[in-house]
Amino acid sequence: MLLLFYSMICSFICYKLAEKNNRNKLLWAISGFVFSFISIIALAVIGSAGTETDRQIIEMTKAKFIDLYSHNEEKAKENLLIFRVYLKLQNGEPVSLEQLNLSVMSLQSIAK
Repeated sequence: MLLLFYSMICSFICYKLAEKNNRNKLLWAISGFVFSFISIIALAVIGSAGTETDRQIIEMTKAKFIDLYSHNEEKAKENLLIFRVYLKLQNGEPVSLEQLNLSVMSLQSIAK
């Protein structure tokens, strides 16, 4: 029972580290559950997946998202994905480039 609890804690820590480091959260959570503390160390050592170019792309995509959202706010609130991304950005939470791109595409289709 104690081992299960320990594995769950390691899984949660890996999930949060992966989220912070722009890595696959589910994969690292599973790894944390199976390999426990070894996964935490590995994730801490490899660090963030983002390069400076990646960060610039994300910032440009965020700006595009916010611009599209502000021009289509009423319709955008009806789309759960778009609204969740908007709330994450407002709260300063990390948003993956994939989520941003999907939201931008959805906003572009709403704007038409």
